Amino acid sequence: RYNGQEIGCIVLGCTHFSLLKSMVRDYAEENFAGSHDLFDGKYGTVMHLMEVLRERDGRADGREKRPVLLLTSGENKHLMAMEAILAEAENR
Repeated sequence: RYNGQEIGCIVLGCTHFSLLKSMVRDYAEENFAGSHDLFDGKYGTVMHLMEVLRERDGRADGREKRPVLLLTSGENKHLMAMEAILAEAENR
């Protein structure tokens, strides 16, 4: 039904869609016309996580900052990317 339709971009709106990024790109290249740039929503999700962690870490109420443990059931490279984004945001 959409085969050959021209598209300008694809937004990967959920963090787990990053795991399917290459499959989505391949499918788009095979089935759609246009540039079909991919935009990954994980950066915004991680930035929101940073805001939530800052609110909960106790800075506002004088308590000590609490450690955060990140776990994944997938590949570590995705977790490492999230940790890098968090570390970059923390250093701003």
